[in-house]
Amino acid sequence: MHAFMEARNKELVESGEFVDARGLAAPVHTRRLQLRDGVPVVTDGPYPQTQEVLAGYTIVECESFDRAARIAARLSECPAPGRSASRAARLTGGG
Repeated sequence: MHAFMEARNKELVESGEFVDARGLAAPVHTRRLQLRDGVPVVTDGPYPQTQEVLAGYTIVECESFDRAARIAARLSECPAPGRSASRAARLTGGG
């Protein structure tokens, strides 16, 4: 998984589209923060009811939403435990 992402990130750096990418901690190391009646409540993880886990993110700056979607599709090929999916989330600027 790490080698796959390193190679994809290198491609994005070389194309000038790479902005940032980070892997995130495993759910067992996370905490959930939420407000209850205006009071912050912290709950330890993991969360067995969770259907999806955000393993990391990649931010790109590219010519169009279509290009971002193609990049996301390529990243979803990452060999990871379970099922992998990527989403092109937001287009800002003039495109």
